[in-house]
Amino acid sequence: LETLAKNIAYKVKRTRRPVSLEPMNPYERRIIHSALQNDKYVFTKSEGEEPFRHVVIALKKEERRERRPRYERRERTAGSENSYRSSSQE
Repeated sequence: LETLAKNIAYKVKRTRRPVSLEPMNPYERRIIHSALQNDKYVFTKSEGEEPFRHVVIALKKEERRERRPRYERRERTAGSENSYRSSSQE
């Protein structure tokens, strides 16, 4: 299960998409959580109700924030340039 957790964490980092694992008993879920608790880039959470409770592995929010400013800067830059061009044309 530890190997499974690390392989899925690698997939999550590569694809930047969360992965839901198959339903597991509490002991198995705990192994997954423990295997990834020190990973800087992913987090784990359990979702659902027994007997269908499962672990979800996803990117930590810090990873998502690092990507957002690039897009925000593009939008602001484009908006600023348009405003500047409008002013200079008048």
